[in-house]
Amino acid sequence: MAEQTSTCPGNGEPHCSSNGAKLTGVKHRWVLALSLVCLACPKMTPPGPPSLQAAPVKVPEGCLADLTGVWVHRDDPTFVYRGSDDGGAVDFAVYRVWPRLDGGPAVGPDAGELPSAQVHLVRTGDGFSGEAVSPATHPSGKTCQVRFVTRVVACADGGLTLESAGAVALGEACETPPRTRSPVMLRHELSRADAGGGFLR
Repeated sequence: MAEQTSTCPGNGEPHCSSNGAKLTGVKHRWVLALSLVCLACPKMTPPGPPSLQAAPVKVPEGCLADLTGVWVHRDDPTFVYRGSDDGGAVDFAVYRVWPRLDGGPAVGPDAGELPSAQVHLVRTGDGFSGEAVSPATHPSGKTCQVRFVTRVVACADGGLTLESAGAVALGEACETPPRTRSPVMLRHELSRADAGGGFLR
């Protein structure tokens, strides 16, 4: 009897069936069909970060209005507040402006003049608060940047009412003691300069 030989050499030929017949092109047709199926699959978009809802803002009535502009202190109009408002935070640069000797209206601060104080306030869910920063001379002779707790308590009738700490305790290195008493808050009433509040031109 003649010895039967396989049509596949047995050396790992990939296109052979169990009975030895070659399966030419079967693998390629299977891969092509699988690729076409995958092309028809919907694309999966990776999930994005969870949406964060902004906390509700709780401020005195009228304090959501734009506070940008020039304000003056009602009791002492030599204090001028130049405000900028981005909708969330308000910054005031405070200048001291003196009336003219001839009795005419005072003019604004000179270009490049540094403010005597800076006030930074933020609208939050806990109110409208921040701090006022002003340089002060310590008894040791050192100049310190003193921070006074400040908050807005009213924005009624076109005005602005601030409360700020009247005094701050400082060490020789300008440090604040770890435990301090609750400060006495002083009230400051501001009016817009263009509403007749003060003599600023």
